[in-house]
Parts: sequence; structure tokens; C-alpha cells
Amino acid sequence: MARTGYANLLLKLQRFSEARELLTAQVARLQTRDDWIGFHVYAMSFVREGDWNETIRLLKQGVRDAPVNQSYFRNSLAFAQLQQGRWAESLETLQAVAATPEQQPVVEVLEAENYAEQALAANNEQQQLEYQNLAEQRIKTLQARPSLTVWVQRAVEQLIESYQLLKGRLITAITPAQREAAHDAMFDLLMAA
Repeated sequence: MARTGYANLLLKLQRFSEARELLTAQVARLQTRDDWIGFHVYAMSFVREGDWNETIRLLKQGVRDAPVNQSYFRNSLAFAQLQQGRWAESLETLQAVAATPEQQPVVEVLEAENYAEQALAANNEQQQLEYQNLAEQRIKTLQARPSLTVWVQRAVEQLIESYQLLKGRLITAITPAQREAAHDAMFDLLMAA
């Protein structure tokens, strides 16, 4: 487990190849829960480099083959699909299996970002309003929960700030810096979940 934690730290420092090298034995073995956690970190290292094809290939393998923690792989796969603008596919991935109570807030955060992105890409104001309302409903549902992890709280706060949700006006644009901040908060949430 210490190896996986160190690899996660290396990812934060953008030392991707070092992180993957550290996890090579676990990725090759895939026998224990810790091996599969290492495999998840390995797959997520490609997110940081923007290699969505490799990320999705590895996460699909995790969804299909991992004997434990499949929801981690499924949520991360939905995130990768979302980052590629594959919104319907991302929502299908999230809804394919009922989330565990611990994972439900993560699913709702991912859905909120998905709907916020769809609002930005909408062809008309009516569609934009519908998707923004769905995003804001997810945020309100999360805010009404009695307790959230610090990672979920951070992701919710960042989505509100980046997408200007709950402000009483339509989302019209998001800067690259705002999108990156939301992306980072979601990545951290998925690595901690």
C-alpha cells in the first residue's frame, strides 16, 4: 500500500513514468486487492498525461476483471469518457450498476459535471437551462447530505466555482483554468474514493 501511495504522490508531482515504473510489479501480478488498487493508480496516470485511449482501455479492463473495487474503475471510466465529451456514454457507465452508499456521492458529483458540460455545449437556451438545472439538482442533493468526505466537498465547491452553478444565471463559458481546476478536484476525488 505504501508503494501505491508513493506512486500517487509522484502523479501529483507529474512524474508519470516514475509512478508507473513503481507499480509495474503490481500491474503485472493483479492477484491482491492492493495489486488492483495499484492498477487503478497506474490507469489514472494516463489521465494526467491526457492519454484517454490508454486510460479508457485500462479502466475498462478494471471494470471487467477486478474482483474488488469495480466502482472505482467504473467511476474513473465515466470521468475519462466525460473528459472526451462522450456524455451519454459517461452517464451510461455511471448508471450501469447501482452505486454503493459510499460511492453514491462520487457518482452524483460526476453527474453534476457531466450535465454542466452538456449545458455549455447545448444548441439552444432551453437545452442549456435543462442541463444546468440537472447539474444544480445534483449539487443541491450533495449539499443536503449530512456528511461528505473532504474530497467530495472540495469537488462540489470547485464545480460550483468553475461552472458558476447556483448563481441564478445560465452558464455561458468556462475558462481553461476553471476547467483544469474542476478536472483536478475530480481527479483527486477519484484517487481518494
